[in-house]
Amino acid sequence: MNTTLKALSAASLSLAILCLSAPSSAAGNAGSSKSGQYKGDFNISKKSVVPDERYIARFRVLGAEITSGGKYDLPVTASIKIGSTTYEPFGPISSPTKGNVNDHHFPKDFIMPDNVSAGTAFTVLAKSWQRAKSYTDGKTDAQFSQYMAVNSSDNSANMAVLRNGDKVPTLAGFSGQASIKQIVNDYVNAQTGTVVLNPDE
Repeated sequence: MNTTLKALSAASLSLAILCLSAPSSAAGNAGSSKSGQYKGDFNISKKSVVPDERYIARFRVLGAEITSGGKYDLPVTASIKIGSTTYEPFGPISSPTKGNVNDHHFPKDFIMPDNVSAGTAFTVLAKSWQRAKSYTDGKTDAQFSQYMAVNSSDNSANMAVLRNGDKVPTLAGFSGQASIKQIVNDYVNAQTGTVVLNPDE
């Protein structure tokens, strides 16, 4: 099973890869978090990914790129929703100071604490934040306002899903930011420019 989820726009790049593994036991005991290679398939519905076998998910943030005209990096926050449960593994999505993933320390991983039933969709929400006043130092949440929100469940034009073998978009980075291809470089075939993922990614 191969899939990559990424959020993008002309001024913002925020990318993630989701890796799935099968539960260790053939029955897929709900209490087991051990994993093996995921051998199922998946469907994409409004860019939500729906695996057809019980799975364990690893959510990996490969990078985040967004700037305020080169003056400062905008905070980026993210959450993942699996079924009816929302996880905020990197800090509160509503807090640009406590949940910021745009800190140049990548990758960032979150491994699901339990197995997930087949047919359970997962979606990603990412937000960016800008300082409400240019003269503030950005040390408190009150100094920020939401700039952009991208939710994969809304079938946003700013969200794309890449499968193994898909061409990487040629969208360049804005104002000196890294391009999409640069951020996902470890998952790209240099000769073909296509996505290359392991069986459980």
